[in-house]
Amino acid sequence: KAIASLLRDAHTQFTDLRGKLKTARQEAIDAGMKVSEQGRVSFDTQRLSEGTRTAYHHDPDYQESVRKSVRSWQDRIDQLVKDTTDADKGVEIAFNAVVIDTDPLDGTLNGFNGQAKGDIEQYEAKNAEDIATRLADGKKVSAAELAELDRAFRDNSDNKVFSQTLLKGLGPD
Repeated sequence: KAIASLLRDAHTQFTDLRGKLKTARQEAIDAGMKVSEQGRVSFDTQRLSEGTRTAYHHDPDYQESVRKSVRSWQDRIDQLVKDTTDADKGVEIAFNAVVIDTDPLDGTLNGFNGQAKGDIEQYEAKNAEDIATRLADGKKVSAAELAELDRAFRDNSDNKVFSQTLLKGLGPD
């Protein structure tokens, strides 16, 4: 049941993020941009009338406003891709953790995880808790682990389950 719940949670997250990305792409196109299959945004001069195209080529202020607009759309799409990558990493952490035997002393090696949780954010919080605890204790934490901690906080900045699980695990001290 927990793995099915994780799959549903992942599906919901990815469906939402994909929808946001498709919407942003369409809005960029509607605003006169081209968006490549790789997510690169550029100004679509082919949609301009001949007079507007001439003005674009000769007016530095117009060109600067177009560059700002392209940058703005590119930043929006890049952020949505980054959000999707963050969510994907969270799902990976959850699936790697859910398959670990919770009681290695029960006589079965690589046995069943009878304590599996059905929420991706709980696994992300436990992983973040482990890194944060080692960091607070002055133990060595790699750059990759610090980047993972930053990613977890960024990806779950508004997630109540993540925050409560992390704070409960860290304790009042």
